Amino acid sequence: MEEKKQSSFFRFEDLRIYNKAIEYNKWVAKTLKSKDLSTVEERLVNEFCKASVAIATSIAEGAYHNKKEFELYLKDAKANVRECIIFSTLAKELSIFQPSDEEYSRECLMEITRMLGALIVSLSRKTSKRDSNHTDSKPESVEEETIATEDTYDFNLEF
Repeated sequence: MEEKKQSSFFRFEDLRIYNKAIEYNKWVAKTLKSKDLSTVEERLVNEFCKASVAIATSIAEGAYHNKKEFELYLKDAKANVRECIIFSTLAKELSIFQPSDEEYSRECLMEITRMLGALIVSLSRKTSKRDSNHTDSKPESVEEETIATEDTYDFNLEF
């Protein structure tokens, strides 16, 4: 008998990109936690941690909106990725990160960026198809549009 994968109550937790963002945030927190820092460096590290959390937060928050809005949240997540690139560079320049830490951070962030981009493209294709198939029937309210798009949203996207 085939065993079905059980979905989580919070659907965004089933997204691979969300889990990748959480893994990255844990790595950032663990790597930076053990450092002896000045006050200025502490502020930088705190902002770095906030930016890494914001990647996952944007994904989670966007997952409960319609597809077009979800795309915007995913683009916000990409902006947070770019912030993390800046913080990674600064951490290396200030000797908070070893060169190997910065390299690992960049590799993770590149993978997250690719995954976000693929999900954005996938969502925009589905939105475009839906828009072209339903040009005659427009929802009467934003709520109806949200319900219509959420009903067809597939959270089991694998990249």
